[in-house]
Amino acid sequence: MYRILVLSIFTILFVASKTNAQNPIPPNCPLSSASSFVQINGSGTSTCGGSVVLSAVGVSNVGSTDSYSVTQVPYAAFPYVGANTPLTDVGLGPVPITDQDDVWGFPTPLPFSFCFFGNKYDSAIIGSNGNLSFDFINNTAGFGNQYNFQTVTMPNNNTTWNNSICGPHSDIHPQPNTGCNITWDVYGTAPCRAFVASWDSVGYFPVTTCGFARTTQQIILYENTNIIDNCIKFKQLCSSNSSNGATAHQGIQNAAGTVAFVVPGHNGGQWTDSQSTWRYTPVGAQTFTYTWYNASTGAQIGTGSSISVSPITTTQYAVVASMGCSNLLMYDTFQVTVNNAPVADFNAMIELGCVDDTIKFTNASAFANNYAWAFGDGQFSLTANPTHIYTTQNIYTVTLIASDGPCKDTVQKVYDLRHPIDAVILSFDSFCLANPVAGVPITITNASIGGGLISTFIISDGKVVVKNNLLPVLDTFYTAGIYNIFLKVVDTLGCVDSTNKNIYVDNTPYADFTLTKDNICIGDPIFIKDTIPPFAQSFTYDFGDTYTLTNYHNPQHTYDNFASSNPTITLTTKFLVCPDYVVSKPVTIHQYPTLSLGKDTVFCPGYTSAYSINANGTNGNSYLWQDGSTQSYFNVTQPGTYWVTAYNTPDCFASDTVVVGRDCYINIPNSFTPAGGDELNKYFMAQDPMFSGATSFKMDIFNRWGENVFTTTNLNSRGWDGKFGGKDQPIGTYVYQINVVFKNAERKTYTGNVTLLR
Repeated sequence: MYRILVLSIFTILFVASKTNAQNPIPPNCPLSSASSFVQINGSGTSTCGGSVVLSAVGVSNVGSTDSYSVTQVPYAAFPYVGANTPLTDVGLGPVPITDQDDVWGFPTPLPFSFCFFGNKYDSAIIGSNGNLSFDFINNTAGFGNQYNFQTVTMPNNNTTWNNSICGPHSDIHPQPNTGCNITWDVYGTAPCRAFVASWDSVGYFPVTTCGFARTTQQIILYENTNIIDNCIKFKQLCSSNSSNGATAHQGIQNAAGTVAFVVPGHNGGQWTDSQSTWRYTPVGAQTFTYTWYNASTGAQIGTGSSISVSPITTTQYAVVASMGCSNLLMYDTFQVTVNNAPVADFNAMIELGCVDDTIKFTNASAFANNYAWAFGDGQFSLTANPTHIYTTQNIYTVTLIASDGPCKDTVQKVYDLRHPIDAVILSFDSFCLANPVAGVPITITNASIGGGLISTFIISDGKVVVKNNLLPVLDTFYTAGIYNIFLKVVDTLGCVDSTNKNIYVDNTPYADFTLTKDNICIGDPIFIKDTIPPFAQSFTYDFGDTYTLTNYHNPQHTYDNFASSNPTITLTTKFLVCPDYVVSKPVTIHQYPTLSLGKDTVFCPGYTSAYSINANGTNGNSYLWQDGSTQSYFNVTQPGTYWVTAYNTPDCFASDTVVVGRDCYINIPNSFTPAGGDELNKYFMAQDPMFSGATSFKMDIFNRWGENVFTTTNLNSRGWDGKFGGKDQPIGTYVYQINVVFKNAERKTYTGNVTLLR
């Protein structure tokens, strides 16, 4: 039996990334792997320990790349426009090679390793003049791709042809906006993929001279076989000297420029072609390298075309053959059967116990007289039929090596001695007694391990439950507290295990608070009385104005700002198990009203219309004036003092007072001092206005004998100066009579006494 391995890590990665890989349009895959193989020859049987010579012979019609044949094959091209554009660098950063003349592109990764003249490559460089190179030193991106080869033929030592494929190479010019393309793509699937570089409708240099003369061609590299194809759809001719006479070379050349394989008639000069495919097939003598393996263990056991083995048990061997630079690996396997080799086998009888387990082994081996046991727990025996005691429950691999001299055989068997008995209670550790009347139903899950268990539950609330299965136990608790659950299990062997678990039942949550009042004036304190259960873990007041208070009983709070007129006071109480208990109560905050009755004023009754006092301000919802009226204004008809109180709520109020004086009046002094130094009291009619609102006036002064000593009707008079007939009158009491008419037509007569002082 022989097989072929195609191994290429780069190929695998490339195929994985090229999800748009296509099958070739023509069925033109030249893979000749069907006739490449390696075969092992030798004896297929051996006595125990006897040597056997195995030899390998490799055969392949895939030649090495030391030499090539050049043949014409049927024209079968791939698409001339691939999915990828090679890039180059002319000092402006990466640009399409299609836009440049006489340049090389960046190295393009190949989907598989490719052998060319005895060397393996993983990338290639595409040139703008119809060639592909493996010279990564001289032909780098942006460097010149030579074009003038009119007088030479291949081989010729130069940087453009060395280590390259000319398919064909000529002075073409991939000028932008002329409909030309230089592209590459990968077609097919492993192990027969093709890397295709294409030049589509590329004109000759220069376009102004050569007109529409074009070439459409491609270079194809085939996976594993290292075969190269040149496909020419059409190659037209331009004989202009500017295009170097359209000289073209079609062939391949080694790195030293000493060996070339060319297409007949296409090694220079002017020529045309169309619908042709020329193939370069490696035909060099192939050498094989052989590596031998133990096919059962994978261990390498030798190299060379033959190997001597001495198996002591039936063994399968493998050889892998490789061919020089090729990626193609062949392998074959060969089994050597050892006659009368020992065959190891045994039986076992298991006796389980609560602490130790015992296994009695019975040897059933053939062609053996010596035995070595390994019991899998670190213990060994050399007896034929041992009995072994296992002190720990586990899975054990028992190994028996049966031997006869150098020949031996090994057998392993696995025994699962895990039969633990383990009492396990599964349930939540804590519960909330949300409703003491309904209680807390609790499921106690029996997760014990063991065979045929009998379970006994004893619960500290007095319940005892015995079950022959692992069904859960249901119980209901009506009071808070800590309850202990005890579980004992017994398996079919009579082994016993027990465990217990505490379950905590949290008390029913509650909390509340009351407010002294829920309508307050801004800046006034609000008092809280709370009821918090002693089993609460913590409690927090949130007053709705960014202020919180934790674990503080019966707080008071003052709202000093009016960010919200309707804050909510929330009490959140936390418990050990039960969910938070939240109580919220709204509060309404009122502002104090602002109030102003204005400045004190005067008016003239009967002349000035009734004076209206307005309670100017904000937030007043009701008003109370001095006379008990409740409107927001008061009409004044008489001089006097007026006041009002504005209420927002009964507790939020403000007051103001205004004095309304009389505008029509007369002021009469009761004494004056003509000889004094006080200018205001020298006359009986002071300099400070004595009248207001008067339109006519007459004042008579009489002495005690009734004699008229002074009369004036001048409102602007300075008054009586205490003289009569030019003489000072004596100190004493005098009588005045004043008649006034005010601007509201009111007439007044004032009679009284005034004292003259000296």
